[in-house]
Amino acid sequence: VIPAAGDPRGHTDLESVLKGQPVCMLPIGGKTLVDRQMDTLRSCGISDIFVVGGYSSDSIRLDGATLLNNPDFNKTGAAHSLFTAQPVIKERFLMAYSDIIFDRQIVERLLASPHDITLVIDRAYRSLPPRSKKLDLVIAPSEGASSRKLGQHSFKPIQKIGRALDRKAANYEFIGMAFFREEGWASFTRAWRKALADFHGRPFYEAKSAEKADFNDLIQYLLDQNEPVHGLEIEHGWSEIHSLEDYERVQSYFRENIKK
Repeated sequence: VIPAAGDPRGHTDLESVLKGQPVCMLPIGGKTLVDRQMDTLRSCGISDIFVVGGYSSDSIRLDGATLLNNPDFNKTGAAHSLFTAQPVIKERFLMAYSDIIFDRQIVERLLASPHDITLVIDRAYRSLPPRSKKLDLVIAPSEGASSRKLGQHSFKPIQKIGRALDRKAANYEFIGMAFFREEGWASFTRAWRKALADFHGRPFYEAKSAEKADFNDLIQYLLDQNEPVHGLEIEHGWSEIHSLEDYERVQSYFRENIKK
């Protein structure tokens, strides 16, 4: 499931290249961003792909995927867009934000997670240049920068997540990709229903209301109810495309490294 309903206007300097289209339709090395995402997902055996549109959804072109629609995208948040796909979700599934590009190795490792809910978390964010946006920060146990352990040691119990976390306290960044097994999705769904009932029209973590909840808000709500959420630790291997600088860097990568 790829939530792609958000209106990027006013939140990024990409308007000159977006030309009224959603971020997922950005051209990257001769293909759209969403096509590049789908190529990677399919290379890992994922064949049923659903994209949730909203803003300018009539401009989204998909090859071999299904477009769903969140008509309330201007009044709701990312959590609502994800639940737009609830009727088509069967058992386990992967979610990827529509503004990221990623290596297939990340997807392969994520699909092997034994946990009910697993978020991909990058420990390299502290070493990257400062970015002009609030990051999806995570606090989880860390084994230090010199650690290169794989296997079960790659999965960390997440303690906190949010954009308002202290950058000095946070040691990971959530990249915008998650994997749900059936029980994890059931827990997430129960939390969503309870949040809508208990926080209707009222502030909900970092959101103005439950209806406008971001994915992070609902994950933190789960954590506060002692529901386990794990992070798959990675280091690099992905990029967000939030700014014109991000876009030019990724374009340059494909020009230099991908043979046509």
